[in-house]
Amino acid sequence: KIVPHLQEIFLKQPVNHWVEKLQKFSVPCGAINDLADVFSDPQTLHREMVLEMAHPTLGKIKQTGLPIKFSRTPGGLDRHPPLLGEHNQEVLEGLGYSAAEIEKLKAQDVI
Repeated sequence: KIVPHLQEIFLKQPVNHWVEKLQKFSVPCGAINDLADVFSDPQTLHREMVLEMAHPTLGKIKQTGLPIKFSRTPGGLDRHPPLLGEHNQEVLEGLGYSAAEIEKLKAQDVI
């Protein structure tokens, strides 16, 4: 029964107000962000965690960057997210399926 009373109080001020107040008293807390908040957060942008890349069917898309940054061997994104079924052949071959078995799966609309 206390939750409605707390909600009423918390809704009177923006999230940052409460986070600052609670942190002053060492209360573990943080804002709950939606995706728009996450992708526009200054730290997210500074760490290059949002990258744009070309996708063959969607055009320019936003991707999450690499979380680990190395000074001498920086990583990067060199491939777009796979299209539906794009890697079926290699995955199934890696699982031991023969070319004939894969063709049969295609003919049966399994893949």
